[in-house]
Amino acid sequence: MKIFASGIVTNKLQSRELALKLRGEKEDGSTWENIYLLDEIIEYSMPVKELNAAVGYTSNKPVQGFSVLSDEKSESVLNLFNLESNI
Repeated sequence: MKIFASGIVTNKLQSRELALKLRGEKEDGSTWENIYLLDEIIEYSMPVKELNAAVGYTSNKPVQGFSVLSDEKSESVLNLFNLESNI
C-alpha cells in the first residue's frame, strides 16, 4: 500500500443530494453525505509503512477512516510530507 496524495481541507458539508449524484446509494438506501472539499493536492508514491513509522504505528496499520493525531504526531506528518499550506 502507498500514500498517493495529500490535500488541504478547505470546507466540509453534508449533502445527501450531492452525495447521491457523486457516489450513488448503498443497498440499504444510505449514502456518503459528509463531503470534504480539498485544495493544494499533492501527489505522492510513499509506502504506508513510512507514514506509520513517523507517527509510531505498527508498519502494517492500514490508513483509513478518520483519526485525530496528537500535536507531536501531526508535526511528524507535516515534516515527512513537507506540508506547508498557503491557505
